[in-house]
This record gives sequence, structure tokens and C-alpha cells, in this order.
Amino acid sequence: MVATPTTAKSSGPRFRRASEELREASGAGMAFSVGDPVERLQEEVSCSICLEYLRDPVTIECGHNFCQACISNYCERGAGSVAQVALCPQCRAGFLLSSSRPNKQLANIVEGIEQLALRPSRGPGEVLCERHGKKLRLFCQDDGEPICLVCDKSREHRAHTVLPIEEAAHEYKIKLREAVDVLRKVLGEASKLEAQEAEKTAQWKEKVEERRALIVSGYERRRQAMAEEEQLLLRQLQDEAQETLKKLQVNWAFLLGQCTRLRDLISEMEQKCQQPAASLLKDVKVALTRSVPYNLLLLLFSRLVVSDSVTPWTRAHQALLSSTASLSLVKLMLVASRTLSHHLVLCRPLLLVPSIFPNIRVFSRESSLLIITITYIAAHLLRNKTCCVNWGLLPRI
Repeated sequence: MVATPTTAKSSGPRFRRASEELREASGAGMAFSVGDPVERLQEEVSCSICLEYLRDPVTIECGHNFCQACISNYCERGAGSVAQVALCPQCRAGFLLSSSRPNKQLANIVEGIEQLALRPSRGPGEVLCERHGKKLRLFCQDDGEPICLVCDKSREHRAHTVLPIEEAAHEYKIKLREAVDVLRKVLGEASKLEAQEAEKTAQWKEKVEERRALIVSGYERRRQAMAEEEQLLLRQLQDEAQETLKKLQVNWAFLLGQCTRLRDLISEMEQKCQQPAASLLKDVKVALTRSVPYNLLLLLFSRLVVSDSVTPWTRAHQALLSSTASLSLVKLMLVASRTLSHHLVLCRPLLLVPSIFPNIRVFSRESSLLIITITYIAAHLLRNKTCCVNWGLLPRI
């Protein structure tokens, strides 16, 4: 059936009146519900082939309208040629593409609808398709996004797997709840670990404070002990210094007396040298004998050296110039002369030396022999009181 001009004219006023009603409703600020004519009007001005607004609409013999490019491509694919009879995509009535006529009035209506940008009213929280302004009723599993019915019929989603949006929402709600349950379990374990770590942190801080207090108290005790030891050593050093100073003064006085005697002896011997031969030879052996002990003492002082392993104050205490060695040396000879015999001195020299000199810790064989020699000479000299007086071992009467 070929579309007559009457059909086109009858359809033109219908769309014109609907467009005018829509303009008035839009100007009055009215909101359209799902059942309002807006959605129906959009379906009327949409091509059933491309599902978009009609572009260069043409009316075929049965009265249905399509985009000129869409119906031409349809005829070529279906009939094999635009000159052959094709079936209407909507009603399946036969038509010839050559009998189709452009519908300018419908094109004007489509243009007016696009200018008004009419959209059906949406409920609270409802999201519409940004491309077509339709309700999102389907879900594309391939693209993972909700689509409208027009998007489902488009080339972009035609080969994709789609589900009703409610069914897809229910399925994904289950998956989300399962994921939430897993995350809650993970959160529970993480919370337990967090509490354990917090407890460990508190315990560690407590241990650190205990260790810090222990270190501080330990070093405080050490400082106190070292301070007490310091004071003790300083007192000991002071006492030993005073004692040693006294001994050094006594040593100095003793050596001063010995020097005086030596000067007197030197003066006498020099005077002896100036005397005539007869006077010089008189008692010359006595004079020479008086000089022998001093020579031996000088040799003894130069050979008796205390070991370096002894501390400085101990070495000063044990040196021959200390009071225990120098002042008691002559007395030691006197005691030795009374207690030792010539036989004992010659037979047991190394065993007797430590008992004779208890304050001298280090002995060499040479030093021991020198001391025994001094003791031996003293024992023989003491038989002559005059020689002892001249040598200084006994006081002059």
C-alpha cells in the first residue's frame, strides 16, 4: 500500500499538536511522569532501525517513518536492490523504496523536540541514560554498565549479553555482600593484630623504661662508688705523700751527715798526705780502712735498683734512699755482726738476705753478694772499736 498525501497530512497535525502541548507544558514548568506523552512522543520520532531520532525522515507506503539512510540500507540488505519490493520493519507490509516520500513536517517536529531537550520526569534517585534520556532497564555484562532499551538495540550492544537491571542488581548485591563478609573477617583479624601490636608496643615501652632506670641507677651507684674510691685514694695519696716527704727529709739529713763525715775524712786524708813520711805512714792503714766501707756503699747504692713493675709510690718506699733502707743500713750491719758468724755468711748468703733486708723486694745475685760483703766487713770492723768510731758506726766517747 502506497502512502497517500492524506496520510502524511493527517500525521502532520497530530505531531504538531503534540509538540505544541509539550511546549506549553515545558513553558509552564510541568513535570512529566513515566506515563506522560513525552516518552511516547520520543518513541514516535525515533527510527525503529537505528533507535535514534529520525534523520531526514521518509514515509513509506504503510505510513511508518524511518531515516532515509536506514531504510535504504535495509532495502539493500533485505531485498538485494532498492528497486525490489521490501517488507516494512514494523508491520511487514510490502513497499517500494521509490514510493517513499520525505516528511518535512516530521523533521521539523524532531528538530523542535531536540531543541526543547525534553526528558521524562525521573523519580528520586533515578538515573537516566545520558545518551537517549531513557530509563536504565538493562545491564550489559560485557561492558559492565546499565543501559536503556534503545542502547540494547544499537549496534554497540547488539551482540552483548544483557540482563534485566533488577536481576543484575540482585546478583551483584549477593556478590557485594559476600565480598563485605570476607572484608569483615579480614577487618576482624586486622583488629586483633592491631590490638596485639598495641599491647606489645606498651610492653616494650615499659621494658625500655625499666632498662633505662636500671642503667641510670647502676651508673649512679658506680659514680658514687668511684667518687668514694677517688676520695679514698686521694686521702691515701696525701698520707703517703706526707709520710714519704718526712722520710725524704730524714734521708736528706742522713745524707747531709754522711757528706759532712766524708768531707772531714777527705780533709784528714788530704792533711795526712801533706805530712812528712814518718807521720804519713803512722796509722795509714787505719785511714785507708775508713774509706773502704764508703766505696762499698757507693757501689751498693748504684747496683740496688728496684723493678719497674713496682708502682711509683711503692718504689719510693722501697728505694735505698728511703728510711727503711738507708737509715737502718748501719743498724742492720750491727745486728748482723751480733747474729751472724763467718761460717753462716759464707754458706747461706742468699737465704739470709731477705730476712736481713725485709723491705727490699727485688734482689739480684750480685746485689745480694754486695750486701753480704758489707755485712761481713762490718762484722770484722766491729772488733776494733776505734775503727768503728772513725767510720761512724759508733759514737765518739
